[in-house]
Amino acid sequence: NRGDSGVTMEHKILEAVGFKLRDDTEYPHGIIEGYASTFGNVDSVGERVERGAFTKHLPNFLKNGFIAFNHQWEKLPIAMPIEAYEDEIGLFVRGAFHSTPEAQAARTVVRERMDFGKAVRNSIGYQVHKDGRDDESRLLKEIELFEWSVVNVPANPLASLTGAKSGAVSAPGLNEHIEE
Repeated sequence: NRGDSGVTMEHKILEAVGFKLRDDTEYPHGIIEGYASTFGNVDSVGERVERGAFTKHLPNFLKNGFIAFNHQWEKLPIAMPIEAYEDEIGLFVRGAFHSTPEAQAARTVVRERMDFGKAVRNSIGYQVHKDGRDDESRLLKEIELFEWSVVNVPANPLASLTGAKSGAVSAPGLNEHIEE
């Protein structure tokens, strides 16, 4: 997608990994957290994110980025990022839900799906600054992250959510990914 600025925007959709909803006294409208991206696996569009790809641009994401529902950039965000870092699994993001009815509705849907053992999926909106290729995939080496979305259809089956404070639910595939 090409935005008004002429920048090519890409999206990567992932199965939610390490995803939780929880309550927090500092953020009274709720917390959303999980892996926005994972390292080392090739997704359904033939891309693999390399460790360190997000590091350079994370301060800007924390300052200006947002958390959306289904990449709806034209609508108000559902949450704001309050923490983001890379670890051995991937890019972990923690966000605080907004108080708007739309944000709280998204939080309710995510919690209900998780309570019933249904999948909750993620996607990221980003621009690639450096990439490469190997025999099987496009290697993403430097990525500027603009948003993280809760979505209906994932490209990467390993980015997911893990649970809710009222009862943690393990994400399908998380333990297997950690073992890999």
